[in-house]
Parts: sequence; structure tokens; C-alpha cells
Amino acid sequence: MNQILSLVSILLLTYCQLLGQCTAPQAKEFLHGNDVRATFRNAGDMFWDGVSEAQYYVPYSQGQPSISSIFAGGLWLGTYDQGGNLLIAAQTYRTVGTDYWSGPLDTTAQAIDCSGFDKIWQVKGTVVTALLADYNDNGVIDNPIDTSLLLWPGRGNAYSFAINGLQLPDQDLAPFFDQNFDGIYNPYQGDYPIADPNHSDVIADDLLWMVFNDNGNYHSQTNGLSIKVEVQLTAYAFYCTGDDLINQSIFTRHKIINKNSENLHNLKVGLWTDFDLGCLNDDYIGTIPNLNTVYAYNQDNNDDIPCSSAGVDGYGINPPVQAITLLNQGLTSSSYYVHSASNIGDPSSSISYYRLLNGYWPNGTPLTYGGDGYNTSSSNATSFVFPDNPNSSTGWSMVSAALTGLDQRVIGVTTIDTLVSNTSVDLFAAYSYHRDLDSNHLQNVNLMYQQIPILQSFYDNGYENSLCSHTVSVPQINSTRETNLIAVHPNPSNDIINLKTNEVINEISVISPNGTTVMTSKRTSFSVQELPIGLYFLKIYTEKGFFTGSFMKK
Repeated sequence: MNQILSLVSILLLTYCQLLGQCTAPQAKEFLHGNDVRATFRNAGDMFWDGVSEAQYYVPYSQGQPSISSIFAGGLWLGTYDQGGNLLIAAQTYRTVGTDYWSGPLDTTAQAIDCSGFDKIWQVKGTVVTALLADYNDNGVIDNPIDTSLLLWPGRGNAYSFAINGLQLPDQDLAPFFDQNFDGIYNPYQGDYPIADPNHSDVIADDLLWMVFNDNGNYHSQTNGLSIKVEVQLTAYAFYCTGDDLINQSIFTRHKIINKNSENLHNLKVGLWTDFDLGCLNDDYIGTIPNLNTVYAYNQDNNDDIPCSSAGVDGYGINPPVQAITLLNQGLTSSSYYVHSASNIGDPSSSISYYRLLNGYWPNGTPLTYGGDGYNTSSSNATSFVFPDNPNSSTGWSMVSAALTGLDQRVIGVTTIDTLVSNTSVDLFAAYSYHRDLDSNHLQNVNLMYQQIPILQSFYDNGYENSLCSHTVSVPQINSTRETNLIAVHPNPSNDIINLKTNEVINEISVISPNGTTVMTSKRTSFSVQELPIGLYFLKIYTEKGFFTGSFMKK
């Protein structure tokens, strides 16, 4: 029988390859820049080994027992097209199937080299700072460059094919600071990988990047139709001496690119999570709508050691809280389901996945306030599951509802009103751990309520806080060009930028920190009202060559 199954698998694989279809990705890599060690996989899922082991270890210490607070996570997307057809992609454990495949999409939404892109790229902050120190001393790279920098899949990287045999398409891929604004990633010219394009002067202690799509093959997880999106996932972590909140958090950025020829309206974007907070038998979940957060905490003050589930360690007395916070998008709904065939059980069809993304149960029943949230006779519909602090006896929580033994999977959702064809939207999220060893399980929930705004502020302030900073001086172009021949004013500006010069200007390019040209002009005065707040660079073409400058949009 095994020989027959193996032959069938080989024939199916060959058939898919002949059709140019992708096979399930296998790449896997650890993010470990602080006290968290988390596994990422390249098919929309993360935090587990792909077999049976949870691998979101926090706090992680080499040689010490590893306890995990999350079993698995994944990206869910859903919308309807103009013809009324449901488009859905939702990844869980891959035991049912796969909805995402490695690699970017081309301009016709076809997958590009899914086997070649079945990789996860990793760069440590130490190699970036070493490159910058080398470049900043004399404007030249004198020392050998770490291979991870040479392989970083920034647009136009010529070393990718030479070293790794991967030919990169001519399109934006992994984010980087572009020293000379030529749109090409080249570390020998001072270019370096970045985590957040809005803050190109911030260096993460560990950085992962991967790209996947939902159009590389049939959606065997949901049996749904492809949305035709490319997703670029960046994961990163910071280490800050003395700051347990930052040291026990990681960050993700899902850049979702619409490669569909249609605009996507009312796009639901969900982060699906199977919280297994140490011992999985006694987990509770909750939502903080005004903090855009879903979280897990323990049912009682003892996360059992040993856990009755074989091979799983608990956190013991005064167990922690694990939270997920959307940092740049509002939480529009949260829902959950359990692993069963009941009314609140596993989704089994494309529409049931979509219903969960909209705050409904898989069978279409609205989520209602109170109890376990399933009550067909109640008219008290709600968008958020267990939205009240479990320390309150009057609110709706799993404590007040006295629920037990459910083993929940939760989905935190944001809604994108319109994602125009060939444009993208970012979803930044923080995964944070909250524990005071002198506080019980519910007091640690209160600690989380206090610390989430601090984490949000850390993100809002460009990853800086009072204890430490992760910013570096952005290197200046090493050139004899006379940049003082062109003055930029007012700077900063929220309206009009004026260029004062005696040179004849042919064209002006306004460039974002990640090297993308966001607008062009042939006039020496132009409006920047429509640009987001932040730093921008100028590349000014004249009859004498080109000049550079910068300005802040306030």
C-alpha cells in the first residue's frame, strides 16, 4: 500500500509540475533576536514545526526547558469579486490542505518560480551595523560582506543568481534602504535590509523575509477561489537591555499586494491563531477592541506541570498572558471556533471560513453576547468575542461564562475598504508576552492592559523608548555632486515643496525610504499633501547630471 501511495504522490507531483503549478512549500526558519524563538514557514502559517510541535518559545533561554505560548498562526483573507463570487484563502495546519504557495506573482497574477522562492531569508542586526560602520568611515565597503546581505532579495540584486541561482523578477521584493536611490539593491553601495520601510534608520536584531501567493495551485484548505494576491511577510525582533516587554515581543508585517485585475472591496484580513499557552487544556481567550488586541490567558492560577498532553510543558504558578495586537489597522471583529463537529466547531467549506472572518459562526449564525457566544434565540449580536476584562464580574468573558475545555482557535480581523488593483496594504502586528511572577493569572491580564499601550507607543515612535534605541545614522551618499546648488524649502512641509536653483531641471523624483518612486514632477514647486507623513528623498535630474536632497512631510 505504501508503495502505491508513493507512486500516486510522484505522479501527482509530476502532473502539477507539468502544469506549472506549485507544490506545498517546505521552507522553515527560526526568528531569534531576543527572548522569543519562533518558527516561521512559507505558506501563510507560522509558529509550529509542520508536524505536531508548537515552536513559539517564550521566554527562551539556551539549554533551559522550552515552553510555547502559541501552537500555530496563519493568514486568512476573504472577499467577493464583482461577479459575486467568493474569493478566500485561509491557512491553518496544512493537514487538510494548502491555500498559499511560495513566490511572488507576475503582472498576470501567475506564480513566479515557486520552488526557487521556497526560502526564508534571514539577516542579523550585527551584520547590518557592521556594513554601515564600514561604509560610513570612508564611503567605501572595504571589508568582506556577510553572505546573508549578498543574498537579500531586494530588487535587482545581481548576487542572488550568482551565489544562489535564484533569478529575481524586476519588481519590488524584500525591503531595503537604497543608498543612491537607483532602485537596485547593492550592499557594496551601502544598501542594507530593513524591517519597516517607514523607518529605514531602524535596525532589528533579527530579521526574516519571505513571499507567498494564493494563486499557485488549487486551494485545498478552503476549496475556495483564488483572490490573486501576493503576500510579503517580514518578521523581526529587538533586544533591549532591561526591557522585558520588548525582549519578549516580536513584530510582523504582512504586505498584501493585489495582483487581481479587479479592485478588491471589503477585504477581510485575519490573523488566525491557535493559542496553546503552555498546557493547552486550560486556556481562555479574550478581545480588547479599543486596543486592537486578541489574547490568551490561563483558566486558573496553575498552568499544570506536567501537562496531561504528552510532551507539553506548562508555565506553572502565576501563568502569563500572550497577546496579538494590530498596530496600524483597526480590529473590526474577532471570532473563535473549537476543534469539533458542533455548531461552534471547525469550518468545513469556503463560506464557513468567510463567515468566521465576518464575526459569524461557520453555519452562519451571528455571534451573540454572553455564554459561549452561540445562541440562536438571542438578538444581541456582537462583533467581538469575550470583549470584557475577565477581572470584571459584570462583563462577558470566559471567566464570567464559566466555560471550560474548549481548546479555542481565534481570528482577529481588520477590514480593508478597497484594495486597488496593483496596489498594496500593510498589516503590522505585535506578539507580546505579559507576566509578573508575583501576580496571578488574572492580575497578569491587567498587566497586559497596561503594557499594550506601551508597545503601541514603541511602534508609533519608530521603535524607540526610554531605555534603548535601535536607530542608526542613515548613511549619506558618497559623491562630489554639489547638492548645495539646490535648496529645498519649506522643510518640513505639509503642503508645497519649493526647489531653489539656477540649474535647468528636467525631472524630479520623490522617493520613499524603501526606494519606491511615489511621484514625479517637472516643476520646481509641487504639492506633497497626498503623501503620508514621513521622510522622503529627492532625485533631481538636470543638464549637469542629477542631484539629491530630502524633505520631511509633516
